[in-house]
Amino acid sequence: MILYISVRDFVAFYRKEKGVFVWLLVSMIFTSFLMNASYSFAKERGRLFNKYSGADIPMVWVYLDKKTGFDKYDSFEKKLADSGLPKEKSSSLLVNVGKGITVIGRDEITPDFSVLSGIWTEGYFSKITEETGNECAVDASLLDYGDKNVMVGEQFEFEGHSYTIKGVYEDREYVDVTLFKDTFRKNFDGFDTIFFVFKKSMNPEERTEFEKLAASELGIARFSYNDDRMEDGQAVENTQRMQYSIFILLLVVFITYIIRFWHERNISTYTIYRLNGATAGKIVAIIATEALLLGVSTYVLGLAADALLLLVIHKNLITLESIGFGFALFFVPMFILTVTNAVQLCKGFNITDIRRD
Repeated sequence: MILYISVRDFVAFYRKEKGVFVWLLVSMIFTSFLMNASYSFAKERGRLFNKYSGADIPMVWVYLDKKTGFDKYDSFEKKLADSGLPKEKSSSLLVNVGKGITVIGRDEITPDFSVLSGIWTEGYFSKITEETGNECAVDASLLDYGDKNVMVGEQFEFEGHSYTIKGVYEDREYVDVTLFKDTFRKNFDGFDTIFFVFKKSMNPEERTEFEKLAASELGIARFSYNDDRMEDGQAVENTQRMQYSIFILLLVVFITYIIRFWHERNISTYTIYRLNGATAGKIVAIIATEALLLGVSTYVLGLAADALLLLVIHKNLITLESIGFGFALFFVPMFILTVTNAVQLCKGFNITDIRRD
């Protein structure tokens, strides 16, 4: 019965105040769409942070307390491959040669390494091929040329060996000179750090097993797991979502004022309900049902519009968690404010308020 009366009130609302009714629906659907689209954007911002900061790559750094020979590295690699731990995608060896200069030996030298090394000079975002074994990428701070383009193809004398420069990067974070791993092993007598990239992240139990294996084969070491930084991406998403939520709340408050306008215009109808035996509680229930119907239907329509947009741009950013949070933010304040207004409205009922249209 209450549902039927609520629907009938909607029809009466549309007939009496078409402009306000349409304005209300459009405002609610737009607010729902804007909120869901904003949360999708916040999620994408967090994902992009993880991607371009390297936080979503399952990397592990193993820092040894002293330089270690390559025979121990080979033994560790063999036992790691035979263990039940996540499979290794690649590994790199590093050594500090003094004066704050670090050298790394990698299986391949590709632009994705800029995640670790900084920004590559424009024009050299291509894989460096191994031609003679002496190719390298080097930080510009170690070179004397003014024009970085001149550096590529030049010879670089370093630690008693000559290398052909094939790539230059700037603003280094971890390394200064990048070599192919075979060249690294030939020209240096050991390493003090291993950098692993695994095919998937390790759980806490696997981390413990990995650390025990490394300690038994390589000696005292400390470990750094890059996927711990995924929390940074989540923090970016949460911050963005919070900023958008404040704006959405302001829109929701604006919507409740439109709803309140309708209820005040409809006070004669509610007074007639009272004269025909309806209690104040039933009238509040009718208004609450109207708020429920409005909130759920417009939220779903706004969510559908956001899903359609994401389908067009080929992004899957909608989660049950974001839907639940968004609906709570959208509906709960509106529902509470609407019911509060309804209670205040019922307290002011008077026969003289009846209007005959």
